[in-house]
Amino acid sequence: MGRMWGTLIGLTLAMSALGAPLHAERTPTLNEKGIELGNQKKYDQAIELFEQSLQGQNAASAIVMHNLGWVYEMKGDVKNAIRSYRGATERNPRQVASWERLGFLLYKTGDYLASVRAGEAALKIEPDNRNVIGWLTEARKQIRTMYEEGTVGRFVQEKEAQEEQTRPGFLSRDIFLKAGYVPIYEVMSDELERKSFAMRGFATMLETNIFLKWVWVGIDFEWQRTVISDEIGYYQYDFLNPGISIKHVLDRGFFMGIGFSGKSLIAVNNPSANPVKARLASDLWGYIIMGYYLPISTSFALMFENRFGCNLTNNTFREYTGTAEHVAIGFSYDMTFYLGIGWRFYTADQRKD
Repeated sequence: MGRMWGTLIGLTLAMSALGAPLHAERTPTLNEKGIELGNQKKYDQAIELFEQSLQGQNAASAIVMHNLGWVYEMKGDVKNAIRSYRGATERNPRQVASWERLGFLLYKTGDYLASVRAGEAALKIEPDNRNVIGWLTEARKQIRTMYEEGTVGRFVQEKEAQEEQTRPGFLSRDIFLKAGYVPIYEVMSDELERKSFAMRGFATMLETNIFLKWVWVGIDFEWQRTVISDEIGYYQYDFLNPGISIKHVLDRGFFMGIGFSGKSLIAVNNPSANPVKARLASDLWGYIIMGYYLPISTSFALMFENRFGCNLTNNTFREYTGTAEHVAIGFSYDMTFYLGIGWRFYTADQRKD
């Protein structure tokens, strides 16, 4: 009887502090619109807006993820509310409100072990949070009872099996069209009288990204044209560059990562009739990537990106026609700045059951 009254008291304390949305600090257009739709009980529209406005694995998106959980909770979809609140704590481990609602919903569904972990995480940040203390005390009592009855081991196994089936999948999939400026493409060699030659040009890239739990995995296809015009003559080089990349999204939309491409020289224009030119060949290039991702609506975003690349195989400029001379290339590198616009055509925070 005493345990029943304790449970009722704990639930009463928890329900006295209902979940509430969080407000973003700057330019909260999408976030505030989603909150407005939630308050109007337009839950499906609010869910769609919050899902589309997720930017990445960062503290800013933790607010959006919390609000997604808030809408699911008001809608009565406890399962997706738990997933969303858990996603918010992963993005910002110091967001107390998300730990609080996550722990309470886990307590309501009988997952007392996970509920205690969430409650303790909340109290570690905010020790006097009374909304947590009530149900956390009752959850600990339930765990002691399970230990006394010898059922805790079976309970843990069942929960692990459930979590394996509901582990988050991809969050978003984007496609971007980018225009790039190449301020420098330099080929250097110690065996030529001319120590190096530098080119510049432009590029266009089509890229699609799958945003997994921690990173963007990108597949891209680029066409690049570089030119050199000096005392040696005029050369125009066209490259096709299929590539892959892995990028980690940092706080407030900034990202960085690495990439690789198979850069193939497909055409050389040499109107100066100078017999020296690069052969049509392919190379493996490695890149360091840095950039910024800026949503401009629920479906579209801008991307500012810089890639610094290094030629890892140096095949393209190794052989020269006319003299049949083989030249050892010491180093080749380039740099490209991109401005792109993208369309997010799918977003989801979890696999469907």
